[in-house]
Amino acid sequence: ARLDDVCFKRGMTIKRLLGRLIEWFVELDKTEQSIVLGLVEEEDVKGLAEMVLTRRRTGKAARKPTRKRR
Repeated sequence: ARLDDVCFKRGMTIKRLLGRLIEWFVELDKTEQSIVLGLVEEEDVKGLAEMVLTRRRTGKAARKPTRKRR
């Protein structure tokens, strides 16, 4: 029901919302994906998140090449 509410408020289908979430997720680096998936210990999340932000600011993020949209 909450997912339906979000989709309704955004004017999109569940399929499109999930597609966008997947596109966002696969563009994250491995560290970011691990945090999102809950694979990182709670006490380590803050330090890793700060490291990710530092890498992004300095342009050293280990990001995958951007894929072209279909």
